[in-house]
Amino acid sequence: MKKIAAICLSVGVIGTTHVSAEEQNQTVSDHLQSNQDSIEEQVTKMDKEINAYQNERIILERQLKQYDKALEQNQLTIKNEQKRLESISSRLDTINKEMKEIDPDGQLSKMVHQDLIVGIPAITTVNKQQYLLDNVQLVSQLLTLQEELKEATSELESNQVELEGMVSQLQEQQHEKEQLVKQLKQKEAASKEQKQLLLQESKKIEKEKNLIEEAISNEEERAEKGSAFFSQGDIPSNATVISPSIDTSVTGVPSQYMKYYLYGEKEYGVPWYYLAAIHSIETSFSTSPTMTSSVGAIGSMQFMPSTWVGYKYESSGGLVAENVDITDLETIKKGNGYGVDADNDGKADPYSVADGVAAAANYLSSNGFATYPRKAIWHYNHASWYVEKVVNLAERFKNDTKVSDNGDIPLNSGGEYDVTTVGNRWIGNSVYVFGGGRNQEDIKNGRFDCSSFVYWAYNQIGVKLGEKTSVSTETLKNKGTTVEEKDMKPGDLVFFDTYKKDGHVGIYIGDGKFIGAQSSNGVAIEDMTSGYWKEKFNHRVQRITNI
Repeated sequence: MKKIAAICLSVGVIGTTHVSAEEQNQTVSDHLQSNQDSIEEQVTKMDKEINAYQNERIILERQLKQYDKALEQNQLTIKNEQKRLESISSRLDTINKEMKEIDPDGQLSKMVHQDLIVGIPAITTVNKQQYLLDNVQLVSQLLTLQEELKEATSELESNQVELEGMVSQLQEQQHEKEQLVKQLKQKEAASKEQKQLLLQESKKIEKEKNLIEEAISNEEERAEKGSAFFSQGDIPSNATVISPSIDTSVTGVPSQYMKYYLYGEKEYGVPWYYLAAIHSIETSFSTSPTMTSSVGAIGSMQFMPSTWVGYKYESSGGLVAENVDITDLETIKKGNGYGVDADNDGKADPYSVADGVAAAANYLSSNGFATYPRKAIWHYNHASWYVEKVVNLAERFKNDTKVSDNGDIPLNSGGEYDVTTVGNRWIGNSVYVFGGGRNQEDIKNGRFDCSSFVYWAYNQIGVKLGEKTSVSTETLKNKGTTVEEKDMKPGDLVFFDTYKKDGHVGIYIGDGKFIGAQSSNGVAIEDMTSGYWKEKFNHRVQRITNI
């Protein structure tokens, strides 16, 4: 009602000046339209908030579903391990009984240990020598049992350590699940409260909108021309907002990604420095701790899944059903999505830097970048501050970087893969499972343990680290060559003493960070320079060559 009063005041003031009726009508119409535009912006904002709450809830529910499956599998693994320990203990008991039957007083064992195993050169008495000769078969049986006892004891001790580690990691996962449940409950409560507030506001806005529309209608009857609406170059106000997951300033553009930015420029006419700016803002050049935002934006350039694969598949606020393969080229074609297979590997992968950058260029081009760059960027993220940040950062990249024209830029299949970045697709989209990652079903669903993730990452670039079914931290620590910590390079394996020595392994990515599969948060980038991982890093570094 205050806005209506303001309009009336404006009309009164206009009436005291010497202006034409046409100018007076146009001024009133402009005021009315301005108020209506303001209301439409409020409605858009309300829709955005509702979508954000709904998406966050869906993402949390999906994460909980993953945790439930992982916990179920890990609990089953622990039960099987406990049964295995019981079996080993039973075997130890049997061996001890058999040894007792062969050597009740332990004298034979003592003599065997002293004379045959330690290697005393001479038998001290004829009686002892004759006794051992008379009982060669028993001695042989005893030696065999002693070896079995030694192996079983070692296996029992090793498995007990593994079991303790599993139990500890399971507790971490259960705690993480409890935190997710807590977040979900808080999000649902906040969503309900916000919904009530929005509904109340909506009623007020609807009432005010009707009054303004009525006023506009009256003005249009008197005016020769209607109110001015959006010009072609203006930014519309009725689209879903996508928030960036990262707000990070950087000092330079990674050289390894230049070919993807230049490819996007040549194919879609979007200058490389704009693509680099968006890549920087969205995921800090694909080094963000999470590659899935709270509302579900994914990949190196933070696309909502429905934008990538096509709005035809949208299930809620930019999300799609979990069974939709958003990398399938035919699916994208049918949905008129923006996903692009730039590296020619047969799929359009939003977690691929090559595909993500090309898709961003495709999206900006389709939204009129050539004519109205700011409008196209606004479509990428509906916020004026975002447009300004992209433009300013792009200008800086343009001025600070010299780029020569190298003609065509061929992107070969698999050419982009780097062991330090190939695992980014699983950040925020995976879960830790004991013994996971050793079959296609696990890999498809992002279920790994630390060693299987390392194996998978290297396998993606054509390096096989032994046998997939038997890979472990123990096998990996003997791969490649040992290097000094001060000479560490991206791609090196780094080891940590967690529940046991060399109990955890990851891939060093530079700047004091590594990527690995952790029990609490699945595949993630962690900092080795402070806190838990600094404390646990044991300074073992293995460099993998093409073995």
